[in-house]
Amino acid sequence: MKLLSENKFRNYLIYAIGEIILVVIGILIALQINNWSETRKLKIEEEKILISLVEDFNENKLRIEEAIDKEEDMIRMSKSLIQVMQSEQGTVSQDSIQFWVTSGPNHGGILNSSLEPMMLW
Repeated sequence: MKLLSENKFRNYLIYAIGEIILVVIGILIALQINNWSETRKLKIEEEKILISLVEDFNENKLRIEEAIDKEEDMIRMSKSLIQVMQSEQGTVSQDSIQFWVTSGPNHGGILNSSLEPMMLW
């Protein structure tokens, strides 16, 4: 009877160890799948941020080019005003001066919308 009881206990112990190993393997597989999923989500988010950065850079490039054009126009208008004022005529209407002064540069805002999510990190 004692031998039969020991044999049952040994079989139960082997079965229990096998079950524990299966559970541990299942948990490890689940963790690996979760890691793969998180890595995939991070890569997708990174790609979205990079695309947004490129769009912002392109928009900022256009805005800067427009600002440069406006500055160059202002320089030309200022040189023209100086030439007229230094010429023999020497008279410039108040409207002309007001136009030259008030049509100065307007740079517009530089975009950084794609950087805002990263500032929360």
